[in-house]
This record gives sequence, structure tokens and C-alpha cells, in this order.
Amino acid sequence: MKSKYVKKHECVIIGGGAAGMMAAVQLAGYGIDNCIIEHTGKIGSKILQTGNGKCNFTNLNMSSEMYQNKDNRLVMEVIDEFDVQHTLKFFKSIGVYYTQKDGYVYPHSKTAAALRYELILLKRKRKQFSMSDFFIFF
Repeated sequence: MKSKYVKKHECVIIGGGAAGMMAAVQLAGYGIDNCIIEHTGKIGSKILQTGNGKCNFTNLNMSSEMYQNKDNRLVMEVIDEFDVQHTLKFFKSIGVYYTQKDGYVYPHSKTAAALRYELILLKRKRKQFSMSDFFIFF
């Protein structure tokens, strides 16, 4: 059955994991209307699993040796565009303070849910939206 209701977006993001959520937040910050299409029952569900639920969202010890890739130089060029300091500054700016252990950086609350919540809240602040902007497909 065809839906009578059609909503158009300037950008559709496939996947509501960490990268998809960051893309949605950044696009909304530039005023670009977007939505996330996610196949699981919850946006950011994999974030909730990282670091045994504590969500290590970056690592202080970034180096090309940490990546298994044919071209480690390319990996570091990409990472250097939004390096650890940019990552920490971004999350602090949205209210996610951090702590670190052995180079792994976690939200101060040590709960992945807090980081997920702040990303969703930030998208709401940057562009008013309803949960219908997140499409869940099973």
C-alpha cells in the first residue's frame, strides 16, 4: 500500500550508528535537513555496546600502526582531519565530559547511553525534529 504522506529530505543517511549520528548532527548544524535510516530497533544501538557499555569514543594513542590497511598514510590523513583533540573538544562542547584510562577515552559517566543521548539531543537542538526523522526498518 502506498503511503499518502511523503516527507522529503535534503540528505538521507543510511545507518544510525556512531558515524551516521555524527553525520546527521554535522549536517543539521549546517542547516541541511536530513534523516537517518536504521535497520535495528534503536538509533545508536552499537554505541551502547562499545567499551562494555562504557563507550570508549576515542583513543589518545592514535598512530598508523594501529590500523590494518594497505595504505596507513591515507588512514592517518583522514584521522588528522578530525583528530583526537577535535573529538574531545566537540564532545565537551555538547556536554560530554570525559575521563581516560590507558589511553582509552570514555564519557565521565562511563555510560554509553549518555553519549548516545547527547548526540540525539544535539540534533534536536540544531534542527527541530520528531522521532519520525529516524526511520527504522526490520
